[in-house]
Amino acid sequence: MDRKEGLFNPVGFRLHQITTEQFALLPEHYDPGTEDVEMSVGLKFGMYEAERMIAVFVKVQFENQGKVYLLAELGHHYQLAPETWGSMKSEDGKLTVPKSFAAHLVVLTIGTLRGFLHAKTESTTLNVLILPTVNVTEMVTKDLELSENPRP
Repeated sequence: MDRKEGLFNPVGFRLHQITTEQFALLPEHYDPGTEDVEMSVGLKFGMYEAERMIAVFVKVQFENQGKVYLLAELGHHYQLAPETWGSMKSEDGKLTVPKSFAAHLVVLTIGTLRGFLHAKTESTTLNVLILPTVNVTEMVTKDLELSENPRP
């Protein structure tokens, strides 16, 4: 067995890369005394056939009174083992990712984002913010049909 292929877990995937897509801290927009706080979480997926990869991008934004004070988007790039990729690939070139597997990848990505936010806000007034638990079953409601994305 090739050493690189040996890095896949028994499910047939491995975390290949973590990317910071966007990050901004604007503590001057943060008002700890207000209850007018809004948080939004966004989710995108990508697929890169040549590398047998699925990318998961999670974006979180905190704002109050219409002003963003924290924005972060991370990407997790998961490489699939050849047999796992083959089992999801259709003849028309699309990749069908089972809902439960997609949700698992999103949970891993959100956990990384939570730690990233803690590390980036440490020693700032925004360190009191903790990304709350996110109901991933509301975000991933069906199997994914992915097509090739251009690699950034």
